[in-house]
Amino acid sequence: MRPLVPVVVLLSGCAPVFVNAPVKNVQSEPEKHTYQTYVLNGQGKGTFTSADYRMVLVVRDQDLQVRGVFYNLSGSNNYDVSGFAIQSREALDFNLTLSQGAGAGTSFQSKAQVLGKEYKLFGAGWSAGTEVKAHLTGTLQKGVFEGKLKVILSNYSVRMLQEQ
Repeated sequence: MRPLVPVVVLLSGCAPVFVNAPVKNVQSEPEKHTYQTYVLNGQGKGTFTSADYRMVLVVRDQDLQVRGVFYNLSGSNNYDVSGFAIQSREALDFNLTLSQGAGAGTSFQSKAQVLGKEYKLFGAGWSAGTEVKAHLTGTLQKGVFEGKLKVILSNYSVRMLQEQ
């Protein structure tokens, strides 16, 4: 039988070497973000109706995440706004979801009555048991927001002006 010493010596060259790395003096500071706030007022026009709107958006500069509130002044409804923006040349393109619920400052859930059944509104169709949602896309350029608002089966052209 051969001795194991040469094999152990050869394999010891593959063993990891532990080295003490210098320790950085890291203080746990919260990550600092900068934000832009946009306040917009205007109107949405559909086929048979129009409504007055006010929207307050807060955009985080680092990743263009958007949060805010959308007010339907004609219907006295408030919606939470979430989504994102894309920076293009001299403009911001928005893709936003509007959700209505207790968090949106409303004390009720808007509902629709279809064929004798009560449904909560959701996206582009009817879905029982979900909250009211709408989709708003548009571009803010030189103080003017122009876009499209889709609520259930209704589409609105939206034009809003930025407050200075």
